[in-house]
Amino acid sequence: MLIWLASGAFLFFILYITWASVTPKDLQIGPEVRLMMLGTSGAGKSATGNTILGRNAFRAEASPVSVTRTCQRWTEVVRGRKITVIDTPSIMEMWQSSSQESECVQMASPGPHVFLLVIRVGRFTEEERKTVAWIKENLQEEALMSTMILFTGGDLLEGKPMEMFLNESVELQKLLRLCGGRYHIMNNRETRDFKQVSELLNKIDKMTHDNKSIFNSSRISLKEWRSSRLKEEERCVEKERKIREEEERKRGEIRKGIREMEKKRREMKVWDVREEEEWKRLIREREIRKEEEAKRRVIEEELEIYKKKNWWNVFI
Repeated sequence: MLIWLASGAFLFFILYITWASVTPKDLQIGPEVRLMMLGTSGAGKSATGNTILGRNAFRAEASPVSVTRTCQRWTEVVRGRKITVIDTPSIMEMWQSSSQESECVQMASPGPHVFLLVIRVGRFTEEERKTVAWIKENLQEEALMSTMILFTGGDLLEGKPMEMFLNESVELQKLLRLCGGRYHIMNNRETRDFKQVSELLNKIDKMTHDNKSIFNSSRISLKEWRSSRLKEEERCVEKERKIREEEERKRGEIRKGIREMEKKRREMKVWDVREEEEWKRLIREREIRKEEEAKRRVIEEELEIYKKKNWWNVFI
């Protein structure tokens, strides 16, 4: 009997200690959260998704090429809260393929609460610069209001303050301003450290509250956002078409001008030939007249000489 009481007391003590160590913030009781991971290949999108979900839902490994080839979705109840993560390929690969884009849009339906732009702590690569340029050109203001930068490889800072790291890169500062100054740091090596996930979810909750859940409200849906993007792309295509037509028209005018110049050049050449022939004809006629005039004078002189020599024949 005493053994049973002791065992029960010990079990109660363990449960009490466990419960006491888990704060309400750690439990994260709240509405569903849908996160779409964006970024370059090798930034750590899949590993971050695994850390958030608390399990190996996505394939994550060191590779010189993109490991994630298609959009993937995984939903998990984490400490009483439903969390959906949409893992994506490299952002440049994804949005160059309309089928890939459509697939990701469907997976995120009715729309993500947050876009997590994943960037690895370290040098700001050329691919990341292109990604930022793409975001500026393609994401609307509403989408940027729901975008947060997530830095992976937090252990690489080695105690260095994040503010100091950000101040070393003007490009990162511009990107941070573009995303409303929202960022979070994660160390995917510490997969059991739920505190970093809890802090991320708290930041997302604050952001969605401040934004009035833009993508989850009647203001805009991901489908409408994609539709507006397609319309913008159509406008760009139409603009490029008009530019090409204008350039072709100008080239046509230039070609027409060249043809007219060539025609005039040929006409001038023909005229020059005719003028030269006419000039030669006039010269020949003048020379012929001179020759005839010379012959006439010779004949007249000879006739005059003959008359002088035979003057007596006049009296015969």
